[in-house]
Amino acid sequence: MPNYIWILGVCFYYYQWVGLYSTLNNMNQTLKFSRLNNINPLVYHLETQNILGFLPQLHFKRQNYQNVIKLEEKILMYWLDANDSLYRYAYALFKQKKYDQALKIVTKLKETSAYRFI
Repeated sequence: MPNYIWILGVCFYYYQWVGLYSTLNNMNQTLKFSRLNNINPLVYHLETQNILGFLPQLHFKRQNYQNVIKLEEKILMYWLDANDSLYRYAYALFKQKKYDQALKIVTKLKETSAYRFI
């Protein structure tokens, strides 16, 4: 009996992970982020962070800063000290002329980053 519980748990985990990937892929293709609030990863691991991090990277390269802000806010709800996300979020806020918010994020990035800032 315990083996069935373990297998059921693993299946649920992968079902949730595939659903997350599918939702993000759909948002990427349609560029509609109305379902962003529905994304709530139940399991937090590096691969989930990588999947969530792909979209803001793409929009950052395209200079679509409004979408970067929305996506990075979601990521930072779960991974508060993600340096790449903090950087993109601060830069996008700066480009949207939200200087006070950008300064707060840069300050946090400076505190949490392993890199030395001058």
